[in-house]
Amino acid sequence: MFTVRGRRWLAVVLCASGVLLARSEAAGFWLPPIEGELAGEFAAVKLAGAPTLQWRVKVEGAEEGRRRALVAIDGAGTKLRIEAVADAKGDGNWWIREGELELEKWFPVAVPEIGEAAEGVAVNGVAKLSGGGELFRGQPGGVVNVSLTEATVRNEADGWMLEGVRFSGEFRISAGDAAGVAGAFEAGIRTITTSRFGARSFSARGRLNENGTVTLAEARVEIAGGEVVVDPATVPLSPLALDINMRVINVGLQDVAALVPASLSDARGRIDGAVRIEWSEAEGFQLGVGELRLGEHEPAAVRLAATPGFLTDRVPRYFELIPPWAGPVARWVRPKNPAYDDMEAIELGRTELRVESLRVRLTPDGDERGRTASVSLTAHPMQASSVVEKVTFEINVSGPLRHVLKLGMEQPFSLEVR
Repeated sequence: MFTVRGRRWLAVVLCASGVLLARSEAAGFWLPPIEGELAGEFAAVKLAGAPTLQWRVKVEGAEEGRRRALVAIDGAGTKLRIEAVADAKGDGNWWIREGELELEKWFPVAVPEIGEAAEGVAVNGVAKLSGGGELFRGQPGGVVNVSLTEATVRNEADGWMLEGVRFSGEFRISAGDAAGVAGAFEAGIRTITTSRFGARSFSARGRLNENGTVTLAEARVEIAGGEVVVDPATVPLSPLALDINMRVINVGLQDVAALVPASLSDARGRIDGAVRIEWSEAEGFQLGVGELRLGEHEPAAVRLAATPGFLTDRVPRYFELIPPWAGPVARWVRPKNPAYDDMEAIELGRTELRVESLRVRLTPDGDERGRTASVSLTAHPMQASSVVEKVTFEINVSGPLRHVLKLGMEQPFSLEVR
């Protein structure tokens, strides 16, 4: 993906006028012994939606019997100014004097190449190109610098947006039998907005390799007052797939509540831990081995999403002291369970719970009990008058880990009453 195409694109730029004649890919490109100006148009790439570009070239003599080509390429979202100087053998130098590509025009062209992950995505911003290098028998080699600032990426249908996107990279193009594109890059995003949570100050450093992979040296993002750090990893780009380990550092519990709205309506406090994340176009997101635990430096509290019967279906409203066959007497002499109203307030989200302990374990291959995930929570009602001293939930999952993000309230619990 990055070896042949990178070299061919640069070659197309250098021969855009049609004056740099292609004998073959092996023979390269050369400047004919003429002087003058020509103009025309061509399709940059054979992909749907690719703009038609107008080219203009001026060929003139240069020092030491060489010839110079000044190439201008313009079109929808495209502005390139190239200079090349070469001798009759095709040896010389080339420079990108000016280069700008509007991503709003060019990103739709790349969508079929990227795949489903890019469908519905709109990109706004201008990528700037510069650089230069050598021509050897017409084959270009050298360095291309790519920079992008203040770009925006959004998917309105899915409800997310990236603002303040920046990118800078210096990529070396190798010619000949070892042709390829490789180089280091840095990327960043000022703010990330989704329908459930937000983040900011994303940054990443890495390197594009000749074999079409990216070596990620570092990536981190601020979320809810904490940070998520991605450990070094290698990411294939064709097809794109992720298999990364994320470390969660002092992240606010409110983002956990946003991810599991069916279980938590509100949460405060901090969590730490690590979890492995996998993604592919075929399988989507998959959770791997991981563990999250309650932070130690800030009190934590949660409020359950309203789930009628979650607790009260498992305990009686009244204590039946006399058998029902006693008739009205049995109904008159039955004290109400003093914990019932407090439990109802908890399950309906009316009472906040102070969290004593929280632990989430993810074991996709199964733990010693065959569980793929387990969540344990011990908490105390914040209401001083509550007769419920302590509530303990244990949620066990045996099956696909996607159920962890739903955390269905159908698991056993225990409570202590004052």
